[in-house]
Amino acid sequence: MSVKKIPFSINSNCSIVILRMFIDKMRKFLLLLLLFIPFISVAETRFVSIKECIDIGIQNSPDVAIEYENQKIAEAGQRKVESQKKPSLSFDARTITEKIDTDSEEKERYKSLQFYKLEDYKIGLFSGVSARYKLLHPDYSSKLDLSKKNVELARLSEYIKKSEIILSIKKAYYNYLLSKHISALKAKIEENYKKRLNVVSVLVKNGERPILDLSTAEVNYARASLDYRKAKNDQDYRKKDLLASMGIFEIVEGDYDFLDIDEVAEFTLSLDSILELADNNSPLLMVAKYKKEMSRLEIAISKAGDNLSVDVVGSLGYQNETLYKRKYMKENTDKKNWNLIYLFNIVASMPLYTGGAYSASVDESIAKYNKESYNELSVSNDIKKKISATYSMMVVMMDQMKISKLNVENARTNLRLAQLSYDSGTGSQLTLQTAEYSLFQSEMEILNSKYEYLQNRAVLANMIGVDEELLCKK
Repeated sequence: MSVKKIPFSINSNCSIVILRMFIDKMRKFLLLLLLFIPFISVAETRFVSIKECIDIGIQNSPDVAIEYENQKIAEAGQRKVESQKKPSLSFDARTITEKIDTDSEEKERYKSLQFYKLEDYKIGLFSGVSARYKLLHPDYSSKLDLSKKNVELARLSEYIKKSEIILSIKKAYYNYLLSKHISALKAKIEENYKKRLNVVSVLVKNGERPILDLSTAEVNYARASLDYRKAKNDQDYRKKDLLASMGIFEIVEGDYDFLDIDEVAEFTLSLDSILELADNNSPLLMVAKYKKEMSRLEIAISKAGDNLSVDVVGSLGYQNETLYKRKYMKENTDKKNWNLIYLFNIVASMPLYTGGAYSASVDESIAKYNKESYNELSVSNDIKKKISATYSMMVVMMDQMKISKLNVENARTNLRLAQLSYDSGTGSQLTLQTAEYSLFQSEMEILNSKYEYLQNRAVLANMIGVDEELLCKK
């Protein structure tokens, strides 16, 4: 029986046609791909650092802007005090009263010029420029020092407001990172319970485990799912709270997150060194000291109010010795009735009787000084108490982190043994669940200790008035 052979050339031609069609389709696909590549972007999460959060928060804060305006107000007040020691120029127009000569003819001459029936006087007018210089004012130097202190206090208030914003952002930042890690941890626990539920379902179906294990696994998975949802909601809340502390209240578009704090530097300064730093750098204590010093200057200003003051006054202008009544008003504008004159006076004044205002002002300023002295002591004691408490808490947190790391290793070993025992059929699900819960608690303790330590460190640095890096400097 002969087999008819198909010519190779036919198969070869079909293969070539198919190959050409495939190449043509691939060419079109690659051409389309090249056209759309510019519009294809890979979504990457942008991570924001804590420093960027602080910069945004300070920039968006209206409170910082208010403190900046207060600083400008204080600087303007200082310039006002400084201007008191500079000559002042003013335009003056003042009346001049002069008694008429008692001679009857002279009196008769000015009779037509009488004002308000003052027959023995004539009234004139001076108009010109006057210059005044405060030659001696005992309260000037104290007022100037007070205005300078007020400027320094305004600058310090701006620094305190910025420090408060920084502390608020740091707390919100650390709270968010803690909620993020807890959420990830509970998501992992949920996944483990889900896997166990699948394994137990198979074991129960095969008759290797009782039906109670399946019910327990389902309850554990449902509880873990609920815990994860709560943790996720808390994470979303903490994220919004962080954005609010930065002055951002609208919805932020884009995929972004916040950088984690990997290394936690341990503080190296002793409590005595920290208290010494606080005495020299604490913003709240510095405010109390400034207010006490300002009260002392107010006492000096009050006491200077009973001293001699001397002003030098010079005037240059034109004077009309006699102003005519309405009937002769036109004569008042005649140039021949106006003479160019200059005046130079030294004015010395000293209060003789103030009705008790002077002594009351002094007593008031002394009482304010005493009050600010007590306030400084109160602020100092309060800061020392808070620093000691925060320092002790940081020591506890550092110890807890070290202990929790050892507990995690032990809990992981215990979980591996419990898992092996359960897989071999000798262990119970309750024992395995207890081992998992122990590991979860140990990891939670590390997270809580870490971020509570960071928060306390930020609070301590804020109270002292230094950067956190200085507390951890070796």
